[in-house]
Amino acid sequence: MEVDHSSKGQCVVIIGGTGMLRPAVRTLMERGISVVVVARRPLRGVPPQVNGGAYIPVEGEWSAPESLAEAVRDALEDRGISRSTVCGAIIWVHSPHRQSVLDELTRILKPDARVLQLWGNAAQDPREVMDNEDRPDRPWRTRHLFLGYHRDSGGSRWLTDGEISRATVLAWDSGSEYASAGQLDPWELRP
Repeated sequence: MEVDHSSKGQCVVIIGGTGMLRPAVRTLMERGISVVVVARRPLRGVPPQVNGGAYIPVEGEWSAPESLAEAVRDALEDRGISRSTVCGAIIWVHSPHRQSVLDELTRILKPDARVLQLWGNAAQDPREVMDNEDRPDRPWRTRHLFLGYHRDSGGSRWLTDGEISRATVLAWDSGSEYASAGQLDPWELRP
């Protein structure tokens, strides 16, 4: 299946884009997508010069979702970016803040937005809490990427930033409701 990457003029909000998602941010920017990166220290994630979309740093905290949403709206307005071009969000947010951050995204994203939520598995198997995650009062259906681990003859290890970012971009492009990166099972063999 050929994926159309002609997305110039679009904008994506990435919450948590300064660490493991930095390569994904760069890939989206290379496609001409402007990326609003929300983090405690968003300037630490600025990629080297990229021909394409803009890097828009926004300082925000998961624990203050209303302020986070307001800061994103202000950054978009300051740059003259219309809500209609914000095609979606990629989020890396932990409990207990995940739901309130998603609620605030309804003030930023258009109703047909694409939302991809990343799930780590260091503490709990995310598949056990999925029933509580998608809420019918949101205008979009959240899609999910489960981050697993890599196992070989030497043991188990967590995924690298590159592996996570590649899987994130693939999940973003695919439109599948559920995707995974690495191995999720057997659960007890994770690092």
